[in-house]
Amino acid sequence: MSKSSMNSQLQFVSYKIDKIDVRMTNKMEYLVDISSIPPERCHLSFRVANPGKYLVNGKLCYLCNIGTKIEIKAPSGAENMMTGEFGISGIFSVLEEMDKATEESMIKTNVPAILMPYLRATMTNILSNAGFGTILFPLINMYEYPQKSNVQILDFTIQQ
Repeated sequence: MSKSSMNSQLQFVSYKIDKIDVRMTNKMEYLVDISSIPPERCHLSFRVANPGKYLVNGKLCYLCNIGTKIEIKAPSGAENMMTGEFGISGIFSVLEEMDKATEESMIKTNVPAILMPYLRATMTNILSNAGFGTILFPLINMYEYPQKSNVQILDFTIQQ
């Protein structure tokens, strides 16, 4: 490796999809409609839970969770044709000690940015297999989100 290359201080250990809750209004007009869903009928909201800092077998780890809510409006716009919630949790371990500013940046910004593509892929597959066709989800600015939210790293490493 060259001297100018950088190593990450964080290792992505694993993830699990921890929430899938999709509900559709059972109406004949929705079931027979096979047209693609236009973006203006989809509403997507996003959340980042407070990440937790843990000691696991003497190793510093972070447990992080993000989630989305989706509403697909009926063609008339009068009601939701479908609503859903999806969530993902990921574990990240620290390879080398980080200062407070680096920790804040890595955990609040980079970790959700790493997890989001896994969540988007799950949502796309589930909704496609459920008969909704391909839905193009809007991009979320993961680097701006922490500045606009009150996400705090919760420290569970303190021994009692």
